[in-house]
Amino acid sequence: WGMALMEDEFLDFFPRLKVIFYGAGTIRSFATDAMWERGIRVTTAASANAESVSEFTLAQILLSLKRAWPLSLALRKDGSEDSFAGPAPGNAGSTVGLISLGVIGRMVARRLQTYHHRVIAYDRRGFGRSPGPPARKMRDHVDDAVRLLGQLDAAPATVVGWSGGGLVELALAVEHPQLVSALVLEEAAFNLAFHLTRGLIRFSLRFEAARLRRDRRAGAEAVFDFALAYR
Repeated sequence: WGMALMEDEFLDFFPRLKVIFYGAGTIRSFATDAMWERGIRVTTAASANAESVSEFTLAQILLSLKRAWPLSLALRKDGSEDSFAGPAPGNAGSTVGLISLGVIGRMVARRLQTYHHRVIAYDRRGFGRSPGPPARKMRDHVDDAVRLLGQLDAAPATVVGWSGGGLVELALAVEHPQLVSALVLEEAAFNLAFHLTRGLIRFSLRFEAARLRRDRRAGAEAVFDFALAYR
């Protein structure tokens, strides 16, 4: 993921460059007018990558709406079936919000048509099909999501976001928890190294110990427990 910006200074070093085969997704981070003016063609693996990502995302949405992860964590901790008492959660009639309608988002939206969900999807300001300049502050994107959910009377919703969209949904859940019933994060651009917690430190030590012992099961359990700890 990621590559040099295709500006004139860079392109001058490669005067015979005709085609860029990009093995990742969006080309937004490096494509420039200078590149197009020189007639350089670009191909990406966005659609191929989106197939497996959209399948995984759909699975996470369905499992989240069934409260599979918190129930699994509670069962592991308590060792009893009391965690499953109460109304059984389900998918039919639930609202799913997709932040970003790129290749992955559109594919997830199509897959969700098979189920009886209310699907709300949008591109952030200045991205994809949404006009205007991009919002400069993350809070602006969060406010947009709040207004959208309010305007459509769609809360609480299971919110799904990719990359920067994942940051929007994290902030939305923190600042407006009443609007969110579940989160599905796909490669959210959240740097854990800059947000250290005791739980993260414990996880890092536990995972590293499992790696040194080459104990794959212990490593997987460390990741599982950390991801479901909610702290």
